[in-house]
Amino acid sequence: MRLRAEDLRTFVSVLRAVKDGYVDPVDDTTLLKGAINGVLSDLDPHSNFLTADELKQWDEDVQGLYGGLGIEVIGVDGELRVIAPIDDSPAARAGIRAGDAIIAIDGVAVAERENEALDQLRGAPGSRVELSIQRGAGARNC
Repeated sequence: MRLRAEDLRTFVSVLRAVKDGYVDPVDDTTLLKGAINGVLSDLDPHSNFLTADELKQWDEDVQGLYGGLGIEVIGVDGELRVIAPIDDSPAARAGIRAGDAIIAIDGVAVAERENEALDQLRGAPGSRVELSIQRGAGARNC
């Protein structure tokens, strides 16, 4: 990749103007990460830059999902969308399929607790959780 010095100067100038003129204090790391994520989200809304610590946490989260219900999910518009169930997992045995939307966990709408929803899917081995799934126009409990 070749960037012109003039383009880099413009980029740095914009970051400096934001830092100096923004209503709240903002640190350089936050600005740089935001700029990177802006580029990525413009290219692909599902892409995101993660720091090493965030990547470690994400890996732990994904492993927790795989080890728990046996599904990979992504948050989309106030629901959790199933990307894929793992063969012979509790989720697969319950009939959950790729594309299903988890709209409630233990009777509480995912939209009401988006930030906690992934945590609700984790639990000790053998613990139970009730999911309300929407597939197409209908909904069912698993």
